[in-house]
Amino acid sequence: MSENRKQYYQKNKEMILQKVKEYKSKHKDKYKELDKIRHDKIMFGGNKKIVLERDNFQCSICKLNQQQHIVLYGYGLIVHHKDGNGKNSKNPNNNIDNLITLCRKCHTSHHNKERIGIQNPNHKDFARKKISEKK
Repeated sequence: MSENRKQYYQKNKEMILQKVKEYKSKHKDKYKELDKIRHDKIMFGGNKKIVLERDNFQCSICKLNQQQHIVLYGYGLIVHHKDGNGKNSKNPNNNIDNLITLCRKCHTSHHNKERIGIQNPNHKDFARKKISEKK
């Protein structure tokens, strides 16, 4: 950044930040989509959509689909690193073969099993009941 630009920014910082805030507020949908793309690249090396499509937009364990998951939990299915080497590991492994689609319940069960050794409960009946209640 040139010295003149730095000085201008320092003198007008509040006004500039306000204009940026207004612009972002006016273009929320654009920024929401850009955030999703950035999140996918950071967390999954850009492979999230590929994995969801490969797994037919359903949990690989219980087969709960994307629409059912949204009804139950209010957001889409989760892409999980099988080996645990995600964004925060020393050697992130975003290879498609290392990624799997899970629902919230199976994902939580997996991590609980990792932490304290409990078994992954079968929740197909739970999911069906909840979905029928929401209709």
